[in-house]
Amino acid sequence: MELGHTSMNIRSDQMRIKVLIVGPQQTGKSTIANFLADNSETPSATYHPTIGVRILETNSAASDDRGYDRSRHIIELWDCSGDRKFEHCWPALQQNVDACVFVFNPDARGQERELEIWYRAFGMTCHLRDTQCLIFAHHAQPYGTAPPKPRLSKILSRLPLYHTSVESDGPVIREQFNNLIQRATVVAMEKQDAEERRIMGNS
Repeated sequence: MELGHTSMNIRSDQMRIKVLIVGPQQTGKSTIANFLADNSETPSATYHPTIGVRILETNSAASDDRGYDRSRHIIELWDCSGDRKFEHCWPALQQNVDACVFVFNPDARGQERELEIWYRAFGMTCHLRDTQCLIFAHHAQPYGTAPPKPRLSKILSRLPLYHTSVESDGPVIREQFNNLIQRATVVAMEKQDAEERRIMGNS
């Protein structure tokens, strides 16, 4: 597995938000992860598949509508290989997931159907709410003003979907990702509050 840089200087009050970026092969998952993490790595015209998983980190620098200071939080971006030969690694990836970005190439035949496999493996297995999920129909090149609507299954049609290209839709990618982090942070804080109440109730 490939592992990105991990910061060791973390304050005790910081929360880690684990976000998976998953989907079929050659959909631009690593390009999106690099963009979100402000990684200076230049996109290559040559496809370099991710081996297992690559972990990047970034910070979130805003507060949500409940007043949680998200600037204290470390966002872990788990850029997961789309090669299903690494399926034996999935149980490790499925642990303690706070949000999931599903990426597919709407121009590649059959990927809408394959995306449901990824949603069942991670969205459903990780017991994520719809609000903790996001779909990027990612185009390798800028697309037209009205791209065709993907033919997603009923179970996937509930999730927010955005057509994206890093070259032309960088602000959209970042805005929708930040919205996802805001929603995921609220859920994580609710779980933390519930656990603290449970502990206090048993003390």
